[in-house]
This record gives sequence, structure tokens and C-alpha cells, in this order.
Amino acid sequence: MTRAVLVAIVVFAVVWLCAIGIWRGTGATPGGVQMALVLGGLPLVVLAGMHVARRASRSRVDTGADVPAKAADGAGGGGVATPPSMALGAGAVWLPVADTPTDALAALAQPPRPGLHPTLRDRDGLPVFAAFVAHLDTFPAEDLLRRHAPGLRASDEALRALALLEPVADALFIRAASLLPRPAQTEGQVIAGMHHRGAAGPCERVDVHLLLPASWPAALREACVLAMRGQAIACGLQDAQLDVHAVPVADARASWARMRQLLDAAGTPEGPERSPRWQVLLAADSRVGAQSIRRLESTGVLMGTRQQDGVVPAEGAAGVLLLPASASGDAMALVHAPVDGETSLASLRAGARATADLLERAMRDASLEPALIGLVLSDADQRAAPSVETAAAVSLACPDLDVARQCPALGVANGALGIVAPVALLALAEAQARESAQPLLVLSLLDERQRVALAIVPAEADGSSSRAGADTPATVA
Repeated sequence: MTRAVLVAIVVFAVVWLCAIGIWRGTGATPGGVQMALVLGGLPLVVLAGMHVARRASRSRVDTGADVPAKAADGAGGGGVATPPSMALGAGAVWLPVADTPTDALAALAQPPRPGLHPTLRDRDGLPVFAAFVAHLDTFPAEDLLRRHAPGLRASDEALRALALLEPVADALFIRAASLLPRPAQTEGQVIAGMHHRGAAGPCERVDVHLLLPASWPAALREACVLAMRGQAIACGLQDAQLDVHAVPVADARASWARMRQLLDAAGTPEGPERSPRWQVLLAADSRVGAQSIRRLESTGVLMGTRQQDGVVPAEGAAGVLLLPASASGDAMALVHAPVDGETSLASLRAGARATADLLERAMRDASLEPALIGLVLSDADQRAAPSVETAAAVSLACPDLDVARQCPALGVANGALGIVAPVALLALAEAQARESAQPLLVLSLLDERQRVALAIVPAEADGSSSRAGADTPATVA
């Protein structure tokens, strides 16, 4: 028996013994109503009084404990919070729902569900669900490979991924070329009657990181490196300041690991010995093809008649321009370091609470109040469990938000984007922060347990982000 039951039994026993003893001692003969009130009502009144007193005592203890706790948070929050080292200068995407971040965000307001692919079939000959870009022309990708890797044959999925990547890379290279300052020249000197022009000062380096599927052949990834370098030069970047390299990644976790390195202050050195570095992060993949369908079927994760809660194969490309926060303008968004956590599998409520704790930690690290958050962007998909967990966690961490309108999920309309999803989240977050001028949170559900969260703050709002009393939270158009 629980403690509450034991307490109730003791209270009833004590009241009954006292009442019976008094009646016998006085010779009184109580009536039915009096017996009911004394033997039934009085114990209940005593129990109710004990409960009220206990709650009041707990309230006093909690109130007293909150004072030093809040003081500690206020003292430690400002010291623990690390200022962001990187800013988002631009973002670009080509996803199944849209080919710009702004349009993709608008589509997530009422996300269309992925439909059946017109040609792809499973082992039973049934059409499969897929999130794909309709009428995609792969001829430019084929021409690219002929120029940079003659004789190399690529799969249909690889050609589709490269076709999606090309316009995304173009947009970011053009943006980077427009933002980069021109190299400064030092003052000339006159030596032995001759005028010598000083060497150019350190110019910003541009590192281009291509996140490509680890399953691709190394020769194909190297061909992509050559193609992207030529594309960057054609868009106005100088060959001398470019460093283009391919990064083979297997899943979204590997993409987040690479992004974490770029967002780390140690990865963006500045100083007289080393020139500032700008980062262009690109990712592309496609699982819309017969080979990918077979692989998903063999692992038993393809959504279909056998697996109603499975994966919807998808394709897409995304990219962001990252530059040092010290070089960012007021129109840019500052990116705080990601925080990792694990959800609980004990129950849906416990999982939501753990994910909410992660979101709260991301806000603390960025010195943000929940009332300032205008949006929580996640990569939850069409499955019920991730969607419910995300909505419940956002309700706990940011109770002022309307989860139906201010918690868009990337994967519902775009399927399983895999290695592209983390970069796409940043690209969409950059567009949202620029248009709404409000801080937002990004939440990634990597697998059944692993979660990643980070805060993105408009540059002009970063200095006063801890201020209470924000504007009305933004919604996805």
C-alpha cells in the first residue's frame, strides 16, 4: 500500500476510536446523520487539511529554493554563454517543395504529403512514395561529368543530386563574391629612386565544403570538386582564395559533425598570421532511384504496405554561406553552437520533457528568453512519434508559441533528406531570421534517441536577446 493509503487508514482509525470513546464515556446515543458526519466527514476534513498544509509547505520551500537558483542562473548564464563565432550570410536550397528557402518555408505552413512516384516500384511491383523534384533535367550534370571526368559513369541518383546542386552552388558563390571585400594594398615605398608597390594585405579565404554521399565513388567526388571550383571562379571568386574539397558523409549525424567543426571558433582563425576564412557548405543527395529503393527495402525501412511507419525516399540540395561573426552585417543571422542530447524512450511524456530540456539549454547558451523565440524549425517527418515529440517539447520549452503554425517540420513534405537535412535547416533558418528579425531554434531528430538543437539570432537583435517583452512571435507564411 502507498503512503497516502496508510495515512488515510490511520486518520480514519484515530477519528473513529476517539469518537466511539467519547460516546461511550458520555453515554450519548448519536443518530444516523451525526454518525455519518463524525465517522465519515470528519476524517475527510482532516485529510483535506493535511493535504492543503502539505502543499503550502512545499510551495514555501520551492519559493525559497528558486531565489538562489535564479540568482545562480543569472550569474552563471552570462558567463557560460559563448558568443557565436559564425554568421549566416546566405542560404540556398532546391527541395521537392521549392527551390528557394523562402518558398520552402511558405510550403511548410501547409505541407503537401509526398505522393506515389510515377515509375519507381517495390519488389511487389507496387508504386512507392517519394519526395522528388518533378521534371528535373539531368543533362547539365551529365555534361559536367563529361568535361571533368570523361568515361566516368554515374548512377541516376548521383546525376539528379548534381543537377540539384549546381544552381544552389551558383547562388552562394555569387553571394560570396558580392560580399567579399577587395584585397587592400599597402602604401608604396621609394627605394633607390624606384617606387615599389606594397604587397596586398591578407584577403579572406573561401573554403568550399562539399558534403557528398560516402557511397559515391571517389572519382565522382573529385569530379565534383573540379566542377565546383570552376563554377566558383565563373561566379567571380578568385582561384587563389579558394579551397574546395569533398567530404564523404554517410548520414545526417556526419553532416552535423562537419557543421559543428565549422561553427567552432577554433575552426575560423583570424589574425596577422592567418587570413580570415569564409565557409561555403554544400550538400546534395538523391535516393529517388531504383538502386536506392532496393537498398531501403533490403533494410526494411522503406515506407510501404509492409512498413507503414517507414522512410520516404527523397532528394535535394542545400547550402549556406558562413562567415566570421565579426565580419557580419546587421542583416545577417548569428549561429550559436549546437547542443546535443538524448531523448527518453520510457514514455512519450518523458521523451518530450528531455527534448524540451535540450531546447531550453540551447536558449540558455544563447542568453535567450522563451518569449523571444519566433519559430522552432525541425526536421521531423511524416511519422507520428517524431511529430508528437517535437510538438510536445516545443509546448514545454516555448509555451507562447502556437505549435500548429510556429513549429514547421522539414521532413513532412520533403521526405527523408538524409545528409542534406542539417544544411537545409540552416538555410531555411537564415531566411526566417532575415525576414522576421526574431530569434529561432533549430531541432534535429537524428534517430530514435539522438537530438541536436541550436539557436539562430538576427545580428541586430543579438545584443539585446535576453531582453524580455519581444514582439509577437513570427509565423510561417
